Amino acid sequence: MCRQSKSIILAAVLSAFAGAVVASAQNSREVATVPFAFHTQGPVLASGQVSVKEVNDRGIYTLTDSEGTSTFWTASRKEVADPGKPHLTFACYGHDCVLAEISMPGSSTAFKASEASIDKQLQRKIGVAAMVRIPLR
Repeated sequence: MCRQSKSIILAAVLSAFAGAVVASAQNSREVATVPFAFHTQGPVLASGQVSVKEVNDRGIYTLTDSEGTSTFWTASRKEVADPGKPHLTFACYGHDCVLAEISMPGSSTAFKASEASIDKQLQRKIGVAAMVRIPLR
């Protein structure tokens, strides 16, 4: 086999392997028990078991609650996170809570919603009274 053909085959194999690694990271699915209903960038999700699936490594997730309601959630900011402490963080004001941050297991990056998005979902209430962190497992 000529040298150029070997290089092309090697590049194809390495590309396929790299794609499989990225795809497996993107299929990360975790579950959290959230004791309250909360706002997302779409519908309000019910309290109970919430499944969180990482769609890609740029801050796009799908969330599905115990009633089967599902939505996409996108982040606008990245921050450093502890890979050993995956979590969901909520901004709460009164009885309203909104998903503010997701940090998946094994990832050193947490993805956060913008403050403007959080304020909008909290029905235009100014300020956040509490931040609640719930572990993913």
